[in-house]
Amino acid sequence: MRSAEILLYDVIGEDWWTGGGFTAKAFAEQLVALDLRAGDELMLRVNSPGGDAGDGLGIYHALKDCKAHKVARVEGLAASAATIVIMGADEVQIADPSVLMIHRAMVGCMGDRAEMLKAAEMLDTYDGAIAAAYSKKSGKSIDECLALMAEETWFDARGFVDAGLADRLVEDEPTEEAPAAKWDPRIIARFRRAPAALKERLDRPPMRLAPAALATEMPAPRAEGQVLSATNKSDIVTIRDKAQAVLDRAEKAPKEEPVDAAALARLTSELERAHARIDTINARLG
Repeated sequence: MRSAEILLYDVIGEDWWTGGGFTAKAFAEQLVALDLRAGDELMLRVNSPGGDAGDGLGIYHALKDCKAHKVARVEGLAASAATIVIMGADEVQIADPSVLMIHRAMVGCMGDRAEMLKAAEMLDTYDGAIAAAYSKKSGKSIDECLALMAEETWFDARGFVDAGLADRLVEDEPTEEAPAAKWDPRIIARFRRAPAALKERLDRPPMRLAPAALATEMPAPRAEGQVLSATNKSDIVTIRDKAQAVLDRAEKAPKEEPVDAAALARLTSELERAHARIDTINARLG
């Protein structure tokens, strides 16, 4: 038996805030690369505020179609489309404490009355599909699931299990280094009934924003001599130099003037994006 793990610590679909995101296409490509068979096990670790319902449904179906035994484990937050995704697993685990939320589909729309009515019809279609996924997992009727969605229902870990939407609670298992979620906390502000305690916690500056935390060694790109159609050695050097400039500014700024949490957050975000691009290049260079 083989075991594999996929980390979904990101917005589902394309993330407008950071330029990142975790799309259904990316998930399907990872599954193809893993080539899991019956008897294998896949662990999907989730910490996500949700995102695009279409991508959520796409990941849900790709997960259900995977022949391996699938376990989805929520590690902190699964809201909106993230709860659609985990319904595709054979077993849903919730690390306690965690927060989960289900709601009706939302969309931004501009146009005349006909366009608005068309958008409303589309949302009804999405709501029906999403409610069907919750219904299959929980045993609740479609109407019961739609009622919970209409209320933008927030659950703690135990409440989600009690609602039949998850199988069991699990205790956090200590790891050498916990993965960092990539989504921007501001996305939570779009939910009208998000718990005040959750909003307040996400609004706090992350503890990792001290300048020393930025002083990490840049990863060395592999196989720099190889040249691909869209990526070459010059790309890697440019990214490395940009990230190093971020480190330099973070180191010098406190000597010149105080650096507030927002400024440090921007520096950290810029550095993380540079790291991510180098990881992408490394993967393409093999």
